[in-house]
Amino acid sequence: MTRPTPSREAAHVATFHGRVARVGLVTTVVVLFAACCTFMLQQWAVARTQSHNVHVSLAQVTAVNLAPALARSDPAAYGASLDALAASPRVVAARLDAPDGRSLAGYRAVKPAQGEQETIQADVREGGRALGRVTLVVAKPSLAPLLPQFIALTAVLLFGGVGVALFLARSLAHRVIAPVQRLSEAMHKVAAGGSFEPVEVAAADELFRSLTASFNHLLAKLAEREDELKRAMHDLELARDAANAANVLKTQFLANMSHEIRTPLNGVLAMAEVMSMGELAPVQRDRLDVIRQSGGLLLAVLNDVLDLSKIEAGKLSLVVDDFDLEPVVTAAADNFRVLAEQKKLAFSFEVDEAAHGWWRGDSDRLKQIVGNLLSNAVKFTPHGGVEARIDINSKTDSLRVTVRDTGVGIAAEKLPTLFEKFTQADNSATRRFGGTGLGLAICRELTQMMGGAIDVESREGEGSTFTVELPLPRGAPSEAEAKAPEMSGDDGDLRLLAAEDNPTNRQVLAAVMDSLGIDIDIVADGKEAVDAWRVGGYDLILMDIQMPVMDGITAAREIRELEATEGRRRIPIVALTANALTHQIEEYLAAGMDGHVAKPIEIAKLYEAISVALNAAATGATGRRAAAARAG
Repeated sequence: MTRPTPSREAAHVATFHGRVARVGLVTTVVVLFAACCTFMLQQWAVARTQSHNVHVSLAQVTAVNLAPALARSDPAAYGASLDALAASPRVVAARLDAPDGRSLAGYRAVKPAQGEQETIQADVREGGRALGRVTLVVAKPSLAPLLPQFIALTAVLLFGGVGVALFLARSLAHRVIAPVQRLSEAMHKVAAGGSFEPVEVAAADELFRSLTASFNHLLAKLAEREDELKRAMHDLELARDAANAANVLKTQFLANMSHEIRTPLNGVLAMAEVMSMGELAPVQRDRLDVIRQSGGLLLAVLNDVLDLSKIEAGKLSLVVDDFDLEPVVTAAADNFRVLAEQKKLAFSFEVDEAAHGWWRGDSDRLKQIVGNLLSNAVKFTPHGGVEARIDINSKTDSLRVTVRDTGVGIAAEKLPTLFEKFTQADNSATRRFGGTGLGLAICRELTQMMGGAIDVESREGEGSTFTVELPLPRGAPSEAEAKAPEMSGDDGDLRLLAAEDNPTNRQVLAAVMDSLGIDIDIVADGKEAVDAWRVGGYDLILMDIQMPVMDGITAAREIRELEATEGRRRIPIVALTANALTHQIEEYLAAGMDGHVAKPIEIAKLYEAISVALNAAATGATGRRAAAARAG
């Protein structure tokens, strides 16, 4: 494990060492090459100068030799003197001219030398009198004939110099690299050991001492940064633990608050619903409707807070199932129709013929979107009316929900933040109209989870139009839906067991079952429920979760284990509790329960959950799939 590191270090050091040696070697070669080239050019220049001087002397000698011949006018002697120039290979031509310019004699080489030429002249004199002029045309020495000699000399000098330079470069490079190598080894030790202690590297050169001092300064800064990083990491860990603890406490608080608020609401709403099924005087029924509507609004606020918690925790999930559109959205609209009539507002709700039928999606969440939009429209419309329409977008075939009102409208600068949490178009809106500012934020989240989009058009003082488009596929009624209203046999033949520790809830549950004509036995905790189940004779168990002695989850698991070990028939178990968070519902289903109904009890939903669980048991299904379709 430790051997690769030194080998890499050696490779790096050797490379640096080679680079230093290579720099010295290349410098030497360049200098030697430049010196050789300079020497060669200098020798060429010397050769040309010497050639010029020689031929000037030759021209003067020839002029001296021609003087007697010119004095006695001997043409034969002229030619003989000029032909003697053939002994000089660089003389291309020669000419003897009289003082008046007449050519007296001439010479031209048979094989004249090639290259640049020059002309040299010399006067022929005798006794101070000019007798004529000798003109020589001479070829200057060229570089080509000198190259072999110069190249041989340059090669000897170059290779000799390179050998000496290589020896000196390696020796000098080793001396240069030694302090750097020691500093590199010290750096590797620091990196391997994680210690930021200063290093000591002996070096005579000021540059390397400065480099060592800079490295030690860097180590000191790194030590400071590491200490700061450790402190920051420690603070972040504490903050993370505190945030996790706060999140756990928040989840527990929401669960507890949900349970504590839903429990009394169960008594209010369920009893009000049971009372509404009896005979009441008109005044009493009106007062009862006020109680039911107020309780429903309180429940809606509670559901919004819980949904927000699920969204922030990333635990909000959709339950996809086939549903009939018109009953779902009509039920959402009916509550707000009454509120609109109380405010003397015109209220119109229409489902286009093309949108009728079965769709596939989360019906409860669609109902929640429609309800939130209608709630805002009625709330923020002091006069005029509210109009809602559900149809199909002909271009995209998506389901479209349009809610239009003639209310206070929204200023243009407020539209970008309209769908943010805890936001309302006007800060005074909370005082004037109430509300938590969560409805539209939840609508946006649910719409996006369904793959759709939500948009708004509004002018302040003129009203608003909200449009939601959801790309839901068409669905079809299932067998469970077709059989759900029937249950197995007459309702009066059913015998149910319920586990509920709260006296108020026991009274509510007894009243609800009595209104449905169903026989029910109620026990106070999960242990008593297991004991009563052992006796037998029950068609279904309604199980509360938070109970003394034995909670509902433990009781459900024990019943399932006993069914498996004793070979008994699987009895449907439906959770009936105020604990309605998504992860809690998943825990109920994992424990072997077949469904879930949230408190406050809605008689229609309770009846539907019982029907689905009984039909699933009758068809041999586990009930989990049906429970997932009904959980919400």
